[in-house]
Amino acid sequence: MVPTVGAEAPARLRYGLAIAAAAAAVAVRLALSPILQDRSAYTLSLIGVIAAAWYAGTRPAVLSVVVGAFGVWLFIVPHGQGAQHLHTLDWAQLGVFLVASGVAVAFGQRARRIRLEAEAGRARLGAVLQQMPAGVILRDAAGQLVIANAEAERLLGTVLRDGLAPSAAPYRMRTPEGRPYAPDEVPNRRSLATGEIIRDEELIVEDAMGRPRLLSVNSGPVRGPDGRIAGVVVSFTDLSDRKRTETELAEHRERLGIALDAGRMGAFDWLVPENRVIWSRSLERMHGYEPGEFAGTSEAYFAEIHPEDRERVGGQVQEIFENRREHLLEYRIVRRDGGVLWVEGRGKVFRDDDGRPLRLVGVCTDITDRKQAEEAARRSQRLEAAGQLAAGMAHDTNNMMAAVLGYAHLVRRAPDLPGRLQRDLDEIIKAAERTANLTRQLLTFSRRQIVSPEVLDLSSAVRETQDMLGRMLGAEIILEFREDPRPCWVSIDRTQLVQIVLNLSLNARDAMLDGGRLTIVTRRDAHGDGPARVLLEVADTGAGMSSEIRARIFEPFFTTKAVGQGTGLGLSTVHGIVSQAGGTVEVESEPGRGALFRIAFPAAPAFAEQSPATTTPAPARQSARLLLVDDEDAVLRLASRALEDGGYRVVAVSSGEAALQALRADGAFDALVTDLTMPGMNGRELASRAISAHPRMPVLFVTGHHGAAPNIPGPTVSAVLQKPFSPDSLAEAVERLLGEARTGHASAGG
Repeated sequence: MVPTVGAEAPARLRYGLAIAAAAAAVAVRLALSPILQDRSAYTLSLIGVIAAAWYAGTRPAVLSVVVGAFGVWLFIVPHGQGAQHLHTLDWAQLGVFLVASGVAVAFGQRARRIRLEAEAGRARLGAVLQQMPAGVILRDAAGQLVIANAEAERLLGTVLRDGLAPSAAPYRMRTPEGRPYAPDEVPNRRSLATGEIIRDEELIVEDAMGRPRLLSVNSGPVRGPDGRIAGVVVSFTDLSDRKRTETELAEHRERLGIALDAGRMGAFDWLVPENRVIWSRSLERMHGYEPGEFAGTSEAYFAEIHPEDRERVGGQVQEIFENRREHLLEYRIVRRDGGVLWVEGRGKVFRDDDGRPLRLVGVCTDITDRKQAEEAARRSQRLEAAGQLAAGMAHDTNNMMAAVLGYAHLVRRAPDLPGRLQRDLDEIIKAAERTANLTRQLLTFSRRQIVSPEVLDLSSAVRETQDMLGRMLGAEIILEFREDPRPCWVSIDRTQLVQIVLNLSLNARDAMLDGGRLTIVTRRDAHGDGPARVLLEVADTGAGMSSEIRARIFEPFFTTKAVGQGTGLGLSTVHGIVSQAGGTVEVESEPGRGALFRIAFPAAPAFAEQSPATTTPAPARQSARLLLVDDEDAVLRLASRALEDGGYRVVAVSSGEAALQALRADGAFDALVTDLTMPGMNGRELASRAISAHPRMPVLFVTGHHGAAPNIPGPTVSAVLQKPFSPDSLAEAVERLLGEARTGHASAGG
């Protein structure tokens, strides 16, 4: 506590104290008169003067001089009858007293002023220390506590008393790692012992209750006039809240980074006047940079933009700064490794009071997958349009080839046909069959075939693609087929099998830009103790693949081709088809050594090995009445003649509506033979409506689309005959249908 009574005491009290001091000095002198007699009569009065000047001030001290002089003259100095009888010595003593008193008043006042200033300084220092946000402790050279402010007591969790020795401190210190401090390692002791100035040393303090607090400590020696260490001052601040905030901020940044990475996004901050661009770590990774490698300028950023997009983006950014459009851009960037990504930039411009841009803050999102999907969709739409055209052409061609083949077969039956004309007809039939095979390939491309697994010979099915593959690969690539001499039976949709061969062959062609050899092998698997397998191997002599690329080739949308040259869906489609068929795909490839795709299908039993179903003979052809429907007149006439020549009674109509009228007029038909694709009412709808009235009437669908019969509810038997067909195959198909219908009816009746 700093004493302030001398400075703050009322004037009346100070004057009273000055008179009391002078009176006390006179009383003491009077009591000593028998010993001192008349010598130095005013000496002791100086003590009262000095005390008054020291403590009460100048004017009270002057009053003390007057009171002291009057008291000495009245009670001590012998004066006889009056002042005229005073001895010269008495006057001399009085003069000396007055002069000495004046000097004492001057020096006393100076001392008082110094004392009050020192007390005021200590008071100000105490106030400053108490208001400081940091804890402050002052210890003397022996380490004893001199002063500690309230913040120090709060941070240390205890009340600190003057004279407290370090060994008696009610708190413990340890390093941030948890190791206790050795006595000579404590910061204030190091400063006392060596004069070391310690700055921002972190330590943990535990109070008497064991509660920890992380502190940042500064310590330095206090030196006296002679330069020796007279003490040490220690200041410390609480880092707990700051560390907690830093931890929370770091966690927030980590979560933000994870969110940006998960969203394939990166943040940027363009400080426009400074031409400084700041990227988040996720944006650096997006561009292929290590931390700190990006130059951080707008020029460096625009250098990352694809050359074909750079001018456009520059103009759009200028429009954004001129406040003519929002910041929403799509463009390509070129990564450090040469890869190209599509990004979408969104941001906000911050401006000064005059509208000038200060900052552009936003995010960039990797939209490469979306762009590839959009391109794949556009490509799919183009393929869909081409497929529709191909399907229409194939349908019409099938109808025409059905007529050509059918009538050629009818003419070929003539017994008196000359040999030369027979050979000519054989060539016509071969050409028509090759055309029919071409239409099947067109339907495969257009995916207009009905998807239905069937048991087929893998070698024969792949061989049928040879002509189409030869045209697709070009003259620079040699196409070689190798097949097992034994049948390789598999169960798979024929359309999807052709799609597998096409996709693998197209990939091989793109890997052999300078030409090469494509080898397709079909064989039975001769190794392993597991279930029997049939292998399809497609090998090329192209550029090959690295292990990194090989590990990703079946991922959807993954492609090593330039943007716009591939969708990345071909091999993923192959993998999906093979997996659905119960097979597996293996890949062998090295850079510069080509690639081998080995597809293993579960072997299926051959048709000849399957137990034939027991069938009931079909009704006699002469007694069977058929309702024949086809919108193509040539096909309708051919089919009608072929069935009539086969012994059937036929009612032929050219539309679904006419067929329903015939059913209503006379429903006694043994079977319905209808084209599947017709304008207006198609064959599927016709069959459904016909069966609703005649539930057990079997249906034969005739179509240029390969596959299984449409799903017809109820007990009705149905089958499919693919165009083009021969007259005999049509009659045989109807006979099988009637036999199956009779078997089904018998089973139902039994």
